Amino acid sequence: METATHASIESIWEVAEACGLCGSTRYRELFSIHQKRYVSCADCQVARLYDRVAADKLDLIYGDFYPSDGIVLSEKEMEVQLANPTFAFRRRRLEAFVPMQARKVFEVGCGDGNFLAYLSNHGWCVQGCEFGQKTLGLIKARHGIEVRLGDFTALPIQRGSLEVVGAYHVLEHLYEPRVWIRAVRRGLRLAGLLHLQLPNFRCLERYLTKNCWNGLRFPEHVYFYSPATLEKFLENEGFRHVSTLTYDPWHSPGTTLASASNYARRLLTGRLPWSDSFERPSRIKDSMADAATSAASQKKLGTGLFDMFGRPMAIVLARAQSLFGLGNVIDVIARAS
Repeated sequence: METATHASIESIWEVAEACGLCGSTRYRELFSIHQKRYVSCADCQVARLYDRVAADKLDLIYGDFYPSDGIVLSEKEMEVQLANPTFAFRRRRLEAFVPMQARKVFEVGCGDGNFLAYLSNHGWCVQGCEFGQKTLGLIKARHGIEVRLGDFTALPIQRGSLEVVGAYHVLEHLYEPRVWIRAVRRGLRLAGLLHLQLPNFRCLERYLTKNCWNGLRFPEHVYFYSPATLEKFLENEGFRHVSTLTYDPWHSPGTTLASASNYARRLLTGRLPWSDSFERPSRIKDSMADAATSAASQKKLGTGLFDMFGRPMAIVLARAQSLFGLGNVIDVIARAS
């Protein structure tokens, strides 16, 4: 019985021997979480999770990522969700480079569809894709928007037919980022715009909080970029860099708060914020819950005093990091060339 259990545990994991950006198998080890190694590619310098959840087991992480219950929201609840400051921030970023007649966006990994709904309310034509039939039903029920089902790289998208592609906190999840970026380049017209947001591995708070940094999100996040490595990657795959920031008004303060919470818990309990309960495959989902979103992490800590001073302080700290290019989010815009 013990042997069978051991085999099932081992079958969850695989080793990423080759870099998904440049194909190199040369690396140097950085650190580990629960004996799972993080490495830096010796050729392109992109960091990655070397021991990761096997590609055929990803449903353990992403199955029913957006719950099918609670689809109907009140008008007030939806107004609160669509008032997320990152939506206005992204729209300003896009509209600074996209003329009125070209405001047609395809969002890869559109989640609950809230950002597409926000853009639609501001005159954009919107498309998107997501995994999971239940998620598509949620988007349709909430926003009346129909998006495509499945992996972007497998969708029948006509070459050069897209004006703008957005992917927000998606790239760090992808096992084959080079395959994905080439599919995006094929879909975009010449000079079409790509807008990405993802965690910044070269942020100050990662150096301070180490393996408690919330951007790691073990084992969900598998590739980790800095502005320099991301810009080089895009350049190598047929894009011209336009603009990079290392701040987002919602994710940046939230990540700062969550990283501080993770680090404080580590000091108090000696435990990492990422679950070490991998004896059963279903526990991988629980590690996602333990590595909660920044909003949930803030809520866990929440007291009146903390709510009053914690988030304003996190905003100041997150902005200060970004002034030196060391903020915890990379926001990059590039054109297909």
